[in-house]
Amino acid sequence: MHKWVATICIVLGVFATLGAAFWAWFAAGFGAFSNGRGSEYIILLAAGPLSLLPAGIVGRKRPFLSGAWLLAGSLFCYFWHLGVDRHQEFVGFPVPGQAFEDWLPVLLICPPMSLMAFGFLWVGRGEVARRWTSPVYRRRAQVVGAAFAAAGLVVLGVQKLREPVWTITVTPEGQPPRSVRFNPREHLTSREPGSILKKREAELKALFSPMLQPSDRTLLGNSEWKGTAAGGTSIWTVERNSAGLIRVLQNGSPVDQNWLQPVHAMQMAVNAAERQILTQAWREHDPPRKD
Repeated sequence: MHKWVATICIVLGVFATLGAAFWAWFAAGFGAFSNGRGSEYIILLAAGPLSLLPAGIVGRKRPFLSGAWLLAGSLFCYFWHLGVDRHQEFVGFPVPGQAFEDWLPVLLICPPMSLMAFGFLWVGRGEVARRWTSPVYRRRAQVVGAAFAAAGLVVLGVQKLREPVWTITVTPEGQPPRSVRFNPREHLTSREPGSILKKREAELKALFSPMLQPSDRTLLGNSEWKGTAAGGTSIWTVERNSAGLIRVLQNGSPVDQNWLQPVHAMQMAVNAAERQILTQAWREHDPPRKD
């Protein structure tokens, strides 16, 4: 029976290899491999469709090994695709978003590999039962298990390093800098996303308030924010009129066109800075909902 499973896997692998080659040729014409993400696509193809053919060949004599290989490859492709691309999360588990390109790789790669894996695992279950009595086989199984565990840790580490982290630094004139860091995706895994929004708003208000305090200074200080989607550096100054009213300027442009009392003008500037940063940070992500 395992020969039939191996034959089906080999045939499927041939078509998958041809399909992957055609996709790579087609995608290369649109610059998919020239935007710095070529290695990500190569890893996905190597672990996914390109592994079906060699796994089918190995499965003719070692069906259980091929089943474990394909199952691990299917899981790897799922988490690799959703880990390196934009995705949503459900209770901490990555799930495809609404975009067509999020679902297509998952549907085309993971189900066929998983079905072939279960076929190989089923026909190879007797082989494992016979070999498990050997201490040498058990040691090899432990080595393989440790290798897969290490690979999983590497994938999780890569995903963690690729998480978008924003750093906002505010330096009031004549004072040391202060900064905050946050991940604009963290509300996706929180059970209370509205609390994340309130927390970020409070942190940014506390960060900008020391710089944007009423005073007789013209130069208030500067701020800098760095993120994956946008960022920038701003110099904050004040201009005054003869009536004692002021306007706060960000890089020479008034935050509000109206002349206001110093307390109100500074508060408007704090709110504007907070909104600007959060709007840019969540440009590519759905913002948290208010409770």
